[in-house]
Amino acid sequence: MGARAAVKILSFAVHVSLGVGFAVKAGQACFASEAADPAPASAFFGDQPTEIFRLSPSGNLVAFLQSDGRSSRLCVAQPESLGSSTNVLTNPEHGNVFTFLWLSNSQIAYSARGSGVGEVTGCVSLGAQNEDRSSSMVTQITQSEDHASQTGTCFGSHGTPGVVLSMPSSQGKEWADLYWAAVDGSRRELLYQNTDQLAVCSISRDGKTVAGVRCHKNGQKELVVVKGGLSKSLLRTAPSDSLNVVAISPKGEFVYLLSNTGDDTDFIGLERVDSSSGTRQRLAEDPERSVDLEEVLFNRAAETPVGVRYYRHRAEYQWFDNSMAGRFRDLKRLLPEGELKVVEVSSDLSCLLVSSTTDSEAETEYYYNLRNGRLSRLTSEKTTLPRSRLGRMTAVSYSARDGARLSGYLTLPTWTPQKMLPTVVFPHGGPNKRNYWGYDPRVQFLANRGYAVFQPNFRGSSGFGKRFQNAGDKQWGRGVMQDDITDGVKWLVSSHISDPAKIAILGGSYGGFAALAGVTFTPELYAAGISLFGPSNLTEFMTNLPESWQAVEGDIKVKIGDPRVNSDLERMFEQSPVHFVDQIRVPLLMYQGALDRVVSKPQADAFVSKCRSAGKAVDYLVSKEEGHGFNNSATEQIVYVAIEQFLVPILGGVMNSELQQIYRSRIELLRASGRLLN
Repeated sequence: MGARAAVKILSFAVHVSLGVGFAVKAGQACFASEAADPAPASAFFGDQPTEIFRLSPSGNLVAFLQSDGRSSRLCVAQPESLGSSTNVLTNPEHGNVFTFLWLSNSQIAYSARGSGVGEVTGCVSLGAQNEDRSSSMVTQITQSEDHASQTGTCFGSHGTPGVVLSMPSSQGKEWADLYWAAVDGSRRELLYQNTDQLAVCSISRDGKTVAGVRCHKNGQKELVVVKGGLSKSLLRTAPSDSLNVVAISPKGEFVYLLSNTGDDTDFIGLERVDSSSGTRQRLAEDPERSVDLEEVLFNRAAETPVGVRYYRHRAEYQWFDNSMAGRFRDLKRLLPEGELKVVEVSSDLSCLLVSSTTDSEAETEYYYNLRNGRLSRLTSEKTTLPRSRLGRMTAVSYSARDGARLSGYLTLPTWTPQKMLPTVVFPHGGPNKRNYWGYDPRVQFLANRGYAVFQPNFRGSSGFGKRFQNAGDKQWGRGVMQDDITDGVKWLVSSHISDPAKIAILGGSYGGFAALAGVTFTPELYAAGISLFGPSNLTEFMTNLPESWQAVEGDIKVKIGDPRVNSDLERMFEQSPVHFVDQIRVPLLMYQGALDRVVSKPQADAFVSKCRSAGKAVDYLVSKEEGHGFNNSATEQIVYVAIEQFLVPILGGVMNSELQQIYRSRIELLRASGRLLN
C-alpha cells in the first residue's frame, strides 16, 4: 500500500490524535513554556553507570557494583536495608570490577580490569558461617592478557566446586575453551578444549557434559553435546532457523533451547532435549503464535524453568509454577504502571529480584520478599525529569505496500499539538533486534526537543517469527527492509502526524546504514540523515568481518551476502549507499569510532570523502577512543548535543539555551578528528 496505508493506534498508552491541517514551524509558539528550554543532555546521558544487582541463592543478600567515578567496586548488602548494611568487598588494588556472579551463598566470582596485565578474575568469600559479610576474603583466581570471563560454577575432577572460566581457545581466538579453577587460585584444569568449534557452549554443574552450537559456513546450526570426551550431534537446523542453548541440567541429562527449528515451526519456543537420545519436547511458546518467546526464568537449584517471557507490544509471562503466577499478580498491584521484568528468583522461590520501567522513567530494580510481603527499592534515588517534559510512547501498527502488517512505537512530545510534527525516524540496529516499549534516553532526548520519534519494527527484525525475520535476508538498502521503513514514513505523513518537509532519519550500526540508504535511495522523504557507526559499503563490510565474528560468518552471509559469489557481489554493490552519493540531496551528520572493528574508520572515511568530492554537506565526527557503539556515556552525550545542534535549523525543534563551552570544544575536537581522513 502507498501513502494512504491503514493505521491502527493500540490503546494501552496515550491516544494519538490524527487531525489535519496544523503545521508546526520553527520557533512557533505552540511549544509550552516548560519545553521552551529543554533539559540538558546530562539529564538523559548521565555519567553514572547503570546499577546491576544479583540475588544470592538464598535470597538474603544482593551483590552490586558501586562506582566513585574512578573505580568500580563489588559490594554486598541486605536488600531490605541497602544503605545501612552495604559492605564494600573489593578495593582499587583488585581492579575495576565489571561483571560478577554468585557461586554460592557465601562466594562471589568477579572479573576486573586492573592497572596490571589484562583482566583479573577473583573470588570473594564472605565467611563460612551464616553468610558473614564482616570477615570477607578476596583471592585472585587468574590474571591474563586475554579475556577470561567467569560463566558459572561446577565441580572439578576432585569433586571440588570452583569457577568455570571461558578463555580464548588454542583452536583459534574466535572459539572459547572451558576451565575449572579453584576459588583460592591454587589450581586450574581444562574442562573442555573446543575442538568441536562451538560458537557458544555451556557445561553442567557436575562438569561432565558440555552443550553448544556449531555454526556452519552455509548458515546451518548444529546442537552438539559432549560427554566423556565424545561429541554427538543431536540437532541440525536449516540456515533460516534459530538455535540457542539457554541452560543445561545440573547432571547434564537435558539441554534447554530457544529454537524455531522445523519447516512447520515459525516462532521461537522453549524446548527440552534429552542429551543422550536427542528426543525433543516443546515446553512453551506464545499461545497466540504471533511473537517469539524471548527469555526463560529458571529455578536456580534444579535448573528447571519456572516461567517464560515474550513481547507483543508489552511484556507478557507464562508461568509453570502457580505460586509464581500469584506472586507476579501481587507485584503488578504494587507496581501498576511499570513494565515488569522478573530478573532472578531465590532457590526456594520466596524472594524475587524485579525491575520496572515506564516510557518516562528509567529502569528501577526492586527486591520482593514473599516471606513478609515487603517490596524494597534497590536502585539509587535519582533526580527524574517531570513527566510533562517527556514524550509518551505508544505502540502503533501500519500496512506495508504488500499488505503486511507492521508494528512499531511512536513517541510524541505532550506539549505540542499532536499533528504535523517535526519527526525523527529511528530504525534500530542489529538488524536482528527489535524495539521495545519503555524508557529510552535517546528517544526522550529527542522528544524533549519537540520531535516525534518513530521506531519501526521492519522485516528483518527479531521477535516476530522466522518468516518475518528471514524476509529481510539480503534486503539491505534496496528491498523490503528499507521499504518497510519508507512505508512507515508515508503512513506518518498520510496520517498527518509528521510534517513531510521536516523528517530526519537517525540510527546506529544497522540503523546508521538504514539512515544512509534512506537519504540515498529515497532522498525525497527526508530533510536530513544521521548515521552513527553505520556501514556504507556492504562488500567492504563483509570482506573485513572482525575476528570475533568468524564463528558465525555463515549466518551473516545468509543475511547479507557472500562477496565471493558474483550475484551477491553485484547486488551488494547496488545496495551500498557509497556508490550512489550523487543522489543525496540533504545534509548529513556522521559519527565514527576510530577503534571500531565492526565498521572500520577507513570505510566511513571513504564515504565522507566521496560525499565531499561530490559537493554534499557532511558533518563528520570521529572519536579516537571509541569503538563500535558508545563505551563512554560522555561521548554519547557530546554526540547527541551535536545532533541537537544539527537538527534545529533543519527541523525547527528547540535546543537547550545553556550550551556549555565544554560541549562546544569537545564537539569541535570530534569534528577536527573527522577532518583528518586517512
